[in-house]
Amino acid sequence: VADQFPAFVLDFNNNGPGDDWGILSTGTNGLGQKPYQRYGVLRQLASQPGTAGATVSLTGYGTDLTCNLNLTQRTSDGPICAVTASFYTYNVDLTSGNSGSALLLNDEIIGIVTHCPCCNVATRIDNPDIATAISNLCPPSELGTTTLPFFDDVPNSALDRSEEHTSELQSPD
Repeated sequence: VADQFPAFVLDFNNNGPGDDWGILSTGTNGLGQKPYQRYGVLRQLASQPGTAGATVSLTGYGTDLTCNLNLTQRTSDGPICAVTASFYTYNVDLTSGNSGSALLLNDEIIGIVTHCPCCNVATRIDNPDIATAISNLCPPSELGTTTLPFFDDVPNSALDRSEEHTSELQSPD
């Protein structure tokens, strides 16, 4: 139970390459911890998009054509083939079951794995709908970047602090 976290889907689109993504939050495990508290690991979202030719990687639990490593965690890397306005194509060894994995460049998330086979497709995280969903999940004020002046006229009794509405994105500081 220490490694199990309930997931709450907050927003998603399933409209094909470049617009296939989901944003979710997690509740606490049996010890009352969020994933960052449990593992001490936070994968950052990239501030800049990737470029063609850059080496990307992903880790996932995809199927294996030989069934030797079927649905086991594996990491693979390869180059970005092309960058479009809404998605990347890339040549990384992956199969069905990896959808939703993070596409990483320099250990930062640049995309969400959605389609295969080669060249594979990942929706860019700077997709405007994704950026809005992330902002709704974790407003800038929760990241310590509140715009001044700030005025809070909401009574504390009106705030909803239930698990479903508590942000999972946390600063490592």
